[in-house]
Amino acid sequence: GGQGGRGGGSGGGGDGSGSGGSSRGGRGAKPPGNGGSSAKAPTRSRSTPKERPSDKQPSFRLPLEADVETREPDESPALQKVYAQYRKHPGAYVVPDFAQDVLDVHPGNVFNQMIDTYPVRKEGDPIDPKVVGWVDGSNRVLHYRGNPIRRCKLFAQRGRTSKGWRKYHYSGRQWAVMPAQVDVKHIPELEAMANKYDAWCDRMGYPRPDHYIVTWYEDGTCSIDWHYDKLRDILEGSLITIVKLGDHARLFALRHRLFIKASSTFKWVEPTAFPKDSLERKEAEKQLLKQKAAFDKLQAAQEPIFDEPVAPGTAIIMTYQANELTQHAVPQTDAERTGSVVFRSIQTLIEPHDARLPESIRTQPPA
Repeated sequence: GGQGGRGGGSGGGGDGSGSGGSSRGGRGAKPPGNGGSSAKAPTRSRSTPKERPSDKQPSFRLPLEADVETREPDESPALQKVYAQYRKHPGAYVVPDFAQDVLDVHPGNVFNQMIDTYPVRKEGDPIDPKVVGWVDGSNRVLHYRGNPIRRCKLFAQRGRTSKGWRKYHYSGRQWAVMPAQVDVKHIPELEAMANKYDAWCDRMGYPRPDHYIVTWYEDGTCSIDWHYDKLRDILEGSLITIVKLGDHARLFALRHRLFIKASSTFKWVEPTAFPKDSLERKEAEKQLLKQKAAFDKLQAAQEPIFDEPVAPGTAIIMTYQANELTQHAVPQTDAERTGSVVFRSIQTLIEPHDARLPESIRTQPPA
């Protein structure tokens, strides 16, 4: 997952890392306003008192429990056939010893080897696209909403970056971190796991992944709040698989994501329906914040579907739809150093000379 706050939870992060924005359901129709009136406003002298808000404020109310619902993912026949005993929710499975049995690695040894082998780029360190290395949360390219995060990440993709960059969008993701992403062949420890996982996907009938994020949690204060992985770049019908690395267990949690019922009379306030800088728009923005806070409170009240420590080597396997309809988190807890690797199938390919890329890789893309 993505990074995001408790309460509503966010879409994104899911990199085992999630991120910003609540998981609210679809917005309603735009609220009525007086922006379309053709009446001339009266002329005011310099002594006229400050303009007061219009009597025609956007109509709104807060979402209530009766307005929201959870939605169930479809079952996955392929996963159910092999891993029925590990099913925690439709399309969501917690499979022990996956690293040992399927990826053919010791989850502690492979994680510690990557920590020992590759340098860590901390606050102020440049990101050299020709050097494999961890990016620490203190480095500005990994900041979330301008703030450091408490974890390190290693980014990789299947294929040469000189042919293009697999871009997985999640809240807080910056273009500046792209130079840290390398061809997985330059990380032999990760490539070996990726090859084994590809073979498993072939046997199960799912698309192979092409994007990998390894996350390093130094202790239990390093965490990821409730989120779901943003869908815009993920291949529909693919799996999102998190494999726990390290020598110690770590708490993992899963819960339903809330949506506004189609039959509900609740409507989200639409500030953009009003002229920019108008009093109506400012009032609508305040009201929308109140609606979001109320929705997030409802979301926070959802009881977890799963909330248990998972041992090293365990895989949390989710279908595309299960990820969309749930939220997951790595809560703060008493824990020693742990990690994870997330396998995703990303359909977004950024051309090497895209103007949005940092100049360091746009002008001289790495091999």
